Amino acid sequence: MTMETPPHSHAGPLLLADFATRFLSPFYFRIGAHQAAAAALLAHTFTTRKGRAVPLWEPAGRAAHAYRDELLPHASDWLHSGGDGHGCIVLHLAAAVEDACFADIDLLLDDRGGKIACGPASGAGIELFLTPQGIGLLSIALAPGSFPITASDAQAFNYRLAQFQRHAAQLRKRHPQDDPARWAEIPVERRAEILRAAPLPDPEQSAALPIADRLGCSGMQFTLHEFAMHALTPLLTKPEFEWHEPQQEMAVYTVGRIGQAFDFGEAATRAALAPLLSALAQVEEPTHAGAGIDTLAITERVLNRKHWAAAGLLGSAHLVADQAADPGGSGFTFNEQRLRIVRDKYFMPYLLAVLQRWVLNRFAGIAAGIVRSQVGSRHTEFESLRQSVLEFGVGGQFSQVSVRQALHHAYILYREGLALEEAAATVRTAVGEISGFYRERQLAESVRQQAEIAASSDRSLKMIAHVQGMVEYIEIFLVSVYAGHLCHMIVPESLWGSHLWVAVAAAIGAVVTSSIVLHDAREKRRVIFYAVIGLAAAAALLGATHNLKPHAPEVEHKTVEPKPAKPKTTKPKPVEPGVVEPKAGAAANPATPASK
Repeated sequence: MTMETPPHSHAGPLLLADFATRFLSPFYFRIGAHQAAAAALLAHTFTTRKGRAVPLWEPAGRAAHAYRDELLPHASDWLHSGGDGHGCIVLHLAAAVEDACFADIDLLLDDRGGKIACGPASGAGIELFLTPQGIGLLSIALAPGSFPITASDAQAFNYRLAQFQRHAAQLRKRHPQDDPARWAEIPVERRAEILRAAPLPDPEQSAALPIADRLGCSGMQFTLHEFAMHALTPLLTKPEFEWHEPQQEMAVYTVGRIGQAFDFGEAATRAALAPLLSALAQVEEPTHAGAGIDTLAITERVLNRKHWAAAGLLGSAHLVADQAADPGGSGFTFNEQRLRIVRDKYFMPYLLAVLQRWVLNRFAGIAAGIVRSQVGSRHTEFESLRQSVLEFGVGGQFSQVSVRQALHHAYILYREGLALEEAAATVRTAVGEISGFYRERQLAESVRQQAEIAASSDRSLKMIAHVQGMVEYIEIFLVSVYAGHLCHMIVPESLWGSHLWVAVAAAIGAVVTSSIVLHDAREKRRVIFYAVIGLAAAAALLGATHNLKPHAPEVEHKTVEPKPAKPKTTKPKPVEPGVVEPKAGAAANPATPASK
């Protein structure tokens, strides 16, 4: 391994003894559909060059030891719950697919032949994390193929692979003809077989081919974003998953290892390495102006004298320096394992933080959509959002994820770099204000409904009172009629003023009944008044009728003598021939025959 002098000596370019990066592609899908999404992805297949269809994704199974090491159970269980509905589902790219797509590839830096050999980072692979809150994160761990690598090449490696469109670099799977010396050593018959199976493609023609026809084929080129879209095809092509990308470049989690001459506890070392740390964390190109130690635009922290970390909105970068062997010990330093430990073990707190960030961004976007639209028509969606925020706040937002101080400090660093507190405050404020709007609206609606109920009750009471009053007057009328009729039956008609007594009886019945059934004194007085008026009117009418009635003249009675009765003559009946009419005074004998 090439040993370099401390950077502040300016003796030469900075070299990294080891380097690896996780390229992170976040995406959104329908909230609560993580199990359905995982099932669709597990059914997705990849066709090898031999025409054999193999599963593209596989269940992760139990997480690696480095993923669970020294994490608190609640954080570890949320990340690796296996899709029980409350935590993440983790999928791994099948080993055969990973080897076919990323073994023996080169990162093409420019058209002049500049390239960096690269491949999958050993032991990390390609993973997919799906959360119940509708956040997906595709992690593609890649590393250069040879070391040491310059700091400038490390920056280019990250920057070019992370781009989607702008300055996106091509990955090309090597073809046997790329190395003329090795090609010449292959027998002619074997070369003919290779060319028949995988002819050297024309770059311009191959670029027009579908990504499925280019992956795994020698000599073909593709971008990292194209591979990501192909790996997620089931989610992209099915509208029910509501898939979309929130950003147009990948985030990174990158780790670089340098020699033991570096001590991050020294201000001069930090001043010299600050531009590199900042550029790696912010995914800057090598030609970027960079930053100094006093003007870093990201959050950084020295975790120990051999470990310096930084975090920003686009990624996190770690620089680890080799440690000297203990003179009194075995001489084994674990320097070769340190990059892998930081790449995997320290990635778990970052994964928790970055998933929280995207979940909060998702919630903020939903809240903004509710506010921009007609808020009143999206009350159900808001209730679902509030429930999701509550569940995530209890089960997905963690203030502590490890009991180890170094991991906890790294987690705090990630939270500060990703501005989690600000994002959480934004979501809480938005949800609180929308909730307040709905409370005010519900209160106004309640007041309106109460006013309507009160008005309806008032109308009902008035109607009942009106009906009750009519019933009472009907009772008074009926009693007065019965009283008058009773009086009419008792008082003889020959008595002068009998009709007046009937009117008096009816009036008395009305007054007595009103005193019993009426509760309002004014109504009682009104009935008495009308009864008196009616009685007076009846008396006046009766008196007027008596005065106006004509008297019958006296008739002279004459004695009429009866006239004598005239004798009654009877007409004789005709006698039939052969019938003897009986004599007067003789008894008729019907049994006597006519001949006798």
